[in-house]
Amino acid sequence: MSDAELEVIRRRAAVDRDTDVLEACVERLILRGASTLVAKCRQLGEAAGLDQERINLAVEEATWRFMTALGRRDRLPTVLRFVAQTASACIDAQLDRPGPERPKLTPRNPNLRPVDDDGGFEPRSNGRRKL
Repeated sequence: MSDAELEVIRRRAAVDRDTDVLEACVERLILRGASTLVAKCRQLGEAAGLDQERINLAVEEATWRFMTALGRRDRLPTVLRFVAQTASACIDAQLDRPGPERPKLTPRNPNLRPVDDDGGFEPRSNGRRKL
C-alpha cells in the first residue's frame, strides 16, 4: 500500500475514531518515516556542525512531532516530505542562533529623580550624595 493510500485511511480512521485501524496505519507510517527521519536529522545536523548530543535531541523532538501529527485528524503532506520538514525544523531549533532582539521599552539608564517631601522634584545633582 502506498503512503498516500495509508494517509487516506489514517485520516478516515482518525475522523471515525477507529483506534484499531488508526493504530495500524500509524505503525506503518512510523516504520516508513523513522529511518528517513533519523538520516535527515543526522545529515542536516552534521552539515550545521552540531555535536552528537544535539543531533540526538533533534531526532527525539522530530520523532515526537511526527508521531503526534499522525494521531491527529489534520491532512498531512506525504510522509517523506513531512519527515524532512520536521527534521529541518528540529535541527534549526538546536542551532545557537541569537533570538530576535527584545524591544527596548525604556532607556538603558532611566532618567529618574527623587521626589521631595512637598511632591516636587529634587534638583539634579552631579551624582554625589549630600552628607
